[in-house]
Amino acid sequence: MAGVVANEVFDAALSYISANVNKVKLLTSGSSVVVSVSSGIDSGDFSGPGDGTSGRKISCLTSSAVASQAVSAAGAINKLQLLKSSTVVIQADISGSDVSVGSSDTVTIGSFKVELADPT
Repeated sequence: MAGVVANEVFDAALSYISANVNKVKLLTSGSSVVVSVSSGIDSGDFSGPGDGTSGRKISCLTSSAVASQAVSAAGAINKLQLLKSSTVVIQADISGSDVSVGSSDTVTIGSFKVELADPT
């Protein structure tokens, strides 16, 4: 028997992201910070929740607040964190799609979706 989770439960979790996230970090596999965006992130950078492909979703970083961010240390980026102050709300592992950057580079973080899949 497949489980059931009401849309309102997923929506509450996704709404927590948009209401609370105020920082973004890009990290190496060893968790060294490569890029840190600590200002300009607010609820206007998120849209949703709404129907996704296999559950409920929210669109993240939908504004230009994350364009041309300075790299603080060279490295291969393979993690993205969304934070509420210093507390990690979501961490995405993007290994396999690592991006190597130099210390004088700038990075633009494009929009993406967080989706909570319906139980199967």
